[in-house]
Amino acid sequence: VVPQVLSWVDKELRVRDLMNAPSYPHRLEIFSQAFAHIIDQFPTCRDLFFAIKREYDLSVDELKGAAEAGTQVQGRLRVLKAESLGLMEECTTQFYYESEALKARVAALEEENTDLREKVTTLQANKTWLETKYKEARTKEAEAHEANFTLVKKQQRTLSELEAARKTDAQLRADVNRLQQDLKNAETTIDNKVKELQEENQKHQNMVPKEVHMELKEQLARMKKLKDELQRKLRLKDKDYNKLVRDYDALSGHKTMTQIRPLTPRPTWRNCHGTLDFDQASAATADWVQNLVSNIIIRGRTILNQYGLEASHSHSSLIPEVDAGPLLPGGLQSPFDPKPAEDAVEEVAHSDDGHVKKVQLYQLDVFEPDTADSTPESLRHKNPLPNLRLSRSRVHKVLEALLTKRIKKQETKYPFKSYFLARLNPEYPDPIVDPAIDPADPETSVQFGLSVLSSVRQYAAEPDFLCWQLLLDGRVTDFVVRENQQLCAKFLEYLKHFPRAKEDGSITKQNLFSAVQKGLRNKRHNRANLLRLQQTFPPGGQETSVSYRGLLVDDMFMPSPLVFCLRIQHLEEQVEWSTKLCTAIRAAATDGRLSYGEYIGIDLLADPEFLCIDHTDIARGFGVDKADMRLETSQDVEKFLRNLQDGCVCPVIRGMDEEDEERAAEP
Repeated sequence: VVPQVLSWVDKELRVRDLMNAPSYPHRLEIFSQAFAHIIDQFPTCRDLFFAIKREYDLSVDELKGAAEAGTQVQGRLRVLKAESLGLMEECTTQFYYESEALKARVAALEEENTDLREKVTTLQANKTWLETKYKEARTKEAEAHEANFTLVKKQQRTLSELEAARKTDAQLRADVNRLQQDLKNAETTIDNKVKELQEENQKHQNMVPKEVHMELKEQLARMKKLKDELQRKLRLKDKDYNKLVRDYDALSGHKTMTQIRPLTPRPTWRNCHGTLDFDQASAATADWVQNLVSNIIIRGRTILNQYGLEASHSHSSLIPEVDAGPLLPGGLQSPFDPKPAEDAVEEVAHSDDGHVKKVQLYQLDVFEPDTADSTPESLRHKNPLPNLRLSRSRVHKVLEALLTKRIKKQETKYPFKSYFLARLNPEYPDPIVDPAIDPADPETSVQFGLSVLSSVRQYAAEPDFLCWQLLLDGRVTDFVVRENQQLCAKFLEYLKHFPRAKEDGSITKQNLFSAVQKGLRNKRHNRANLLRLQQTFPPGGQETSVSYRGLLVDDMFMPSPLVFCLRIQHLEEQVEWSTKLCTAIRAAATDGRLSYGEYIGIDLLADPEFLCIDHTDIARGFGVDKADMRLETSQDVEKFLRNLQDGCVCPVIRGMDEEDEERAAEP
C-alpha cells in the first residue's frame, strides 16, 4: 500500500509541477489526501491518525493565516516604498529649484552689501567732518554765551538803577503833591474857621435862650409826628371812602359819583338755614353775624380736631418747618363764651442769654419800616404800614389767579415769589388788581404784598396755604400745587370706577382704605402714613359703610380730617420725592453737566416710586425731542432739574400701567 501511495504522490507532484517547489499549500494538500487514504487502509489506527491529522491541519491553518498576514504587510510595504520613491524625487526637484533661487538671492545680497559698505565709508568720512565742525561751533557758542551773559548782567544793573531813579522821582512827586494838598487843606481850614467865627459872632447877636430852643424843638417833633399820623389816617379814610363809593356805584348802577350821593348799601338779609330773623335784621346784626362766623369756625374746628385733624397736624413734618400759625384761630374761646376773647397779642419768648426775641411776626398789626438791601425791592418801605389781615378767600383768589395765569402762559420756570412780587408794581404790564392797591400810591402795593405773605404764613397750617407757602419758598412746583388742589376731585373720579364702590356714593371702610392704597401714589409702601390716615376714618368696624362723597369734601374753612391728612401727606411725599430725585441726579452729574447715559445709570430711578417719570419728561429735561435722545445728550444739571419738574411729573392718581410695572418690579 505504501509504495502505491508514494507513487500516487510523485505522480500528482509532477502533474501539478510541484516536484521541486518549496513548501506550498498545494503540496500539503496532496500529502493530506495521501495521508487520508492511508488512514482508510488502517482502521485500527484510524483514531490515532485522525488526531495526528487534526493537529497537523490546525498547525497548517495557523501557518497559512500567518503567511496571509505577512503577504498583506508585504503589499503595504511595497506601496510605501513606491510612495517614498515618488516623494524623494519631488523633494529633490523642489530642493533644486529652491537652491537656485537662494543662489540668486545670495548674489543680489552680496552686491547690495558691497554698495552699503561704500556708503558706510562715505558716511564715516562725513561724520568725522561734522564732528570737527561741531567742536568748532561749541567753542564759538561758549564764547558767545559768556559775552551775552556779560551784556545781560550789565542790562540788569542798568534797569535796577533806572527803577531806583523812577521810585525816587515818584516819591518826590508824591511828597510835593501831599505838601501842596496839605497847604490847600490848611488854607481851606483857615477860611472855614474865619467863616465860622463870623457866623458865631452873628449868632450871638440874635441868639435865644437854650430853654426856649429845646422847647421849640420838642414841639416841632410832636407836630411832625402828629402830621404823619393825621396823613396816614387821611389816606386810610380816603381809601375807605373810595372803596365805599365804588361798592355803592356797583350796587346802584351809577357810573359817576355826581349822579347820587353815596350811601352805605343795605345788605340783603337771608334766613341762613334758620340762623337769622328777617324782622330783626339791622346794622347791629352784622356784628352778631361776625361773631356767629367766628363761633362756627372755632367750634367746628375744635370738634374736627378730635376726629383726626389735630393728629394729622401734629404728625406733619412740613408745618413746623414753615413756622405756620395755629390750626385753631383765636385759641379755644368763642365770642359767645361768657368771657369775650381778648385781643391777640404778639407772643414773645426768652432766649438763653435773657434777651427777648419776637415770634409769630404775622401777628403784627403794623409792618415796621424796612429799607434793607436784603429785602426785595417790591417790599421796601420807609413808613409804618398797617397789616390788612386779609381773609383766606381773598389771598387764595389772588394767588390762584397767578397760578392759573402761569400755567396757561407756560411761565412756570420762573420762581413763583419773584413772579408775585414783580406784579405788585402797578406799572407792570400785567399787575395784580385788588381794591387795596392804589396805583397812585406805591406804598399800598407794598402793604398788600406784605399782608398776603403774612396771611399765607398765618394760615400755612392748612393744606391750601401750606401749598402756597411751599411754592413761595421754591420747595414745590406749580404742578404739584395744582395736583394737591385737585386731589379730592381726581380721587372721587377714581372711586366712581372702583369696583367695590356703590353708585349711591357709599363704600365700606375696608374698601375705601384699599382704594387709597391702590389709587393714590406712594401709599402702598408707607405704613406710617397709612396708619395716620386710618385715624381720620369715621368710627366703626371694617365693614361699616361710609359716604366717600361726604368724606372727600374739600372745604377751605371746615376741612374734612381725611382730606386734610391726604393733602398734607401728598405735600410731604412730593417734597421728599423731589429731594431724593435732585440729590441722586446731582450726584450722577459730572462737572455740573448730566448726560442721558449718566441719567439711565442712576440706581434710584429703578425704585417703584420713580416709575412715573416717562421718556417725555426726560426729553423735556434735556431740552430735546424724545426721538432725538442719545446716550451722549447732555444738559446743565440745574437746568435739567428745572425743565424736568416743569410739568406734571408725578401725578397724584396712579395709572393702571404704573400698577403693572410696580407689580413687575416687586421681588
